Amino acid sequence: MIAPVWFLAQLAFNYSLAYTSVTSNSILSTSSSVFTFALSVWLVNERYSSERLAAVFAYVLGSALVTLADAGDGSDAGTRTAADARFGDFLTVVAAALYAGYTAGIRYHLPDDPKVSMLLFLGAVGAWNLVGVGAFMVLARAFGFLPDLYANLHWTVFGFAVGKGLFDNVLSDYLWARAVLLTSPTVASVGLSMQIPMAAAVEAMMGRARWMDTATAAGTMLVGCGLVMAGFLGVV
Repeated sequence: MIAPVWFLAQLAFNYSLAYTSVTSNSILSTSSSVFTFALSVWLVNERYSSERLAAVFAYVLGSALVTLADAGDGSDAGTRTAADARFGDFLTVVAAALYAGYTAGIRYHLPDDPKVSMLLFLGAVGAWNLVGVGAFMVLARAFGFLPDLYANLHWTVFGFAVGKGLFDNVLSDYLWARAVLLTSPTVASVGLSMQIPMAAAVEAMMGRARWMDTATAAGTMLVGCGLVMAGFLGVV
């Protein structure tokens, strides 16, 4: 039940980047925490309070401010049309909702942490996707469907895809899924936002922070990071 939700979330998110800007994608992706909180309260009886709801929205607002502060001149929009942008934004929100379903589904279907082999769970998710999606890919290639999908496929691209999957999906999802079981879906989802102030601090130390070029951008970044941290502390 969880494997197809995970795959569709990844597919919608990656496809959205082909249609909308990175800035819009980053801002809309934060809506996943709102979906996660709602599903967690409904499905797994996670504690609800107005303070926690306010903390989630503080995180969303902070993430949006950080994204806008670091957006620069908006050159990532390229030559996309308004219709493309709307479709990409729609896919981003769909991905956020699916990712929330994947998060809440882990906590709903799996027992308490000591009884779970997270490696076995993620291996099962991978196996289902390999069999299901793999069969579709083989049939599509055999019957000549989706020719553009294979146009630029060679061993270098395949190697990068495997490496990205190993570190970005397997390792990070393992640590994150364990956090879901040890804490709660909302805490784990919002907890990922701590990478935002960490990344801002590293950028500043390396002298590569574009947001430090103007006082307005710097102030927006600091306020956004503060709201992100407050949001995380508020849901714990």
